[in-house]
Amino acid sequence: MGHLTLRRPDTSCRPVRSALPLLAVLLALVLPAEAPALEVSLLEGATVSGRLSVTPVVDQVDTAVPGETSVRRLQVSNLTDQTLIIRFATVDLQASDSPIRLVDIVQDAAYGAGSWITPEVEELELPSLHRALVNVSVTPPANAPVGSNYGAIQILGEYATDDADEEGGTRVVPLPAILAQMLVNVPGDIVNEGSITEATVSDRVFLSQGFRSRGIARFETVFENRGNVTEEISGEMVIRSVFGNVVQRYSISPMLVLRASDRTVRVLWNDTPRFGRFTATISLQAKSGLTDEATF
Repeated sequence: MGHLTLRRPDTSCRPVRSALPLLAVLLALVLPAEAPALEVSLLEGATVSGRLSVTPVVDQVDTAVPGETSVRRLQVSNLTDQTLIIRFATVDLQASDSPIRLVDIVQDAAYGAGSWITPEVEELELPSLHRALVNVSVTPPANAPVGSNYGAIQILGEYATDDADEEGGTRVVPLPAILAQMLVNVPGDIVNEGSITEATVSDRVFLSQGFRSRGIARFETVFENRGNVTEEISGEMVIRSVFGNVVQRYSISPMLVLRASDRTVRVLWNDTPRFGRFTATISLQAKSGLTDEATF
């Protein structure tokens, strides 16, 4: 199970030049003509859930021409039972090293777009079960890097209580900050390049469960994005016996790999047989046309 062989088609590691890829989820709200910078309205049919929400969570901006401004629209919804003070801040994003997060907030990221993003409202008061539609301007500078750049709007909410704080003033309760990510694509010479760089499998572990044992094996595959745009990859893993029979098949759900970063695909094989020799092959495809595979 520990043997690793990488097999790649001849074209898998060659740069593929194409138009900017469309991500699987385009969540941007359609901006009406000459929409005001801020609109507040009642959320019809909404109920209190105690949280602040934002739409879109991820907005891909494909119209980011350097030196020109495009206007997007952000919806912030107050699902608490309090009137909230909402503040906006802009930040740079980069790929996260964490297995549970796609991005981290950083200062001066190599491909940060936080300074390009300007909410047209800095602060607002939002009643319970109301929504605010806020215009957001996106203006890449003249020297903006071609390809994908990453920024976000950080939405901070708080409300005042009837209690006094330690200094005798009004006690303010902050809510967890939320992010509205903006993936800003600057047109130009787009390069799609990437491949599997590492594939490992853990030794099978057998856990006792009553009168039987349960075998578990973990497969990890690293896909590196060496192009200048975000890639969306998906695929499948097929496990075969020594006789070539398919023992197990796993689908790899679509995931994003930011430029100049890698992403680890993890597959857990439960209930592995105690005896026998097996071969696992993972095949990954990107929407841009990149393909690669590895055999464990």
